[in-house]
Amino acid sequence: MKKTVILIDGENFRYSLMNLFPKKFKYLPKLANWFKLLTLPLSDKQELIRIYWYVVGILHFRPFKIPDSNEELEELLKKVVFTKLELKRNLDNKDAYLNQKRDRLKKLKLLMRKRFAEWKEFQDDICHKFDFIEFRYCGSLPYNLLTVRFEREKGIDIKLATDLLEFRNMTDQTILFSGDQDYIPAIQVYKDAGKQIFSVNFETENGDILPGRSYKLEGMVDKVITLKHDQINEWIEEF
Repeated sequence: MKKTVILIDGENFRYSLMNLFPKKFKYLPKLANWFKLLTLPLSDKQELIRIYWYVVGILHFRPFKIPDSNEELEELLKKVVFTKLELKRNLDNKDAYLNQKRDRLKKLKLLMRKRFAEWKEFQDDICHKFDFIEFRYCGSLPYNLLTVRFEREKGIDIKLATDLLEFRNMTDQTILFSGDQDYIPAIQVYKDAGKQIFSVNFETENGDILPGRSYKLEGMVDKVITLKHDQINEWIEEF
């Protein structure tokens, strides 16, 4: 039996699921049998050590601080095209607009903090329901209050790659849920230690491959495991 660990790039995995099942859920499917889903690539010749699911540990906001003065807030709004145009449309009642805008930004910030806390509760619930799954909190996710959108998360790939190198001492094989070619240097070191590594991607109903077809990553790993849409769907609404 080959001692095997499963590593999941959380945001990469989440966006793949959202693309596979659009409009079905906002964060992650609530009824999924996560253990069955995440062990689909596992064979009877592999002994599962643990499933490590890497997710964002900190939510950051841009701007870091919402200005208390209208003058500072006005200068801040001018830095973004959308809010700059919005400001121009409200020049006749600028002070009232700035006060309302400040209140909306503060409410949005509170809303996103609440949503982030709900994500953590969701993750805790998964850990309680399913054995062998451990969330690893690392990196940060910026949320831009002015553009009302998330920006690229930072730090997850570094932690996952670092752990992969450490797992050389406790595993024979690794199954990686990610298509990110940033992992290639760590994969090479892991393989050079005599270990095997497989990557996982997903086939859509139309036959497309998610998360994007990274030919460099596919060429580096020992094997690419493609999960069919029907296979995934079977466990998405299991409970």
